[in-house]
Amino acid sequence: MRITIFGANGRTGRLLVTQALAAGHRVTAVTRRPDTFPLRHDDLEVAAADVLDGPAVDAVVAGREAVLSTLGYPPGRRRSRRTPGGPRTSSPR
Repeated sequence: MRITIFGANGRTGRLLVTQALAAGHRVTAVTRRPDTFPLRHDDLEVAAADVLDGPAVDAVVAGREAVLSTLGYPPGRRRSRRTPGGPRTSSPR
């Protein structure tokens, strides 16, 4: 099965990529920083993409049988306006 995994560079993402490869799947690991992705495997493709970039997301999910997300928000880090679910930029009236 061809699988795309978002959030692949986080702790849970790396674990999921490792398990998918061990199960014989072909994996596309999606991260904003592919140069820091530590895993290597013949059935692994590491792709650079930001989940807020629609065309980039379309490109990494095209032709895949499964798409998984391990996206989360790191503890202790403030959310920004770019972050889905982040604080409102204005108060409701």
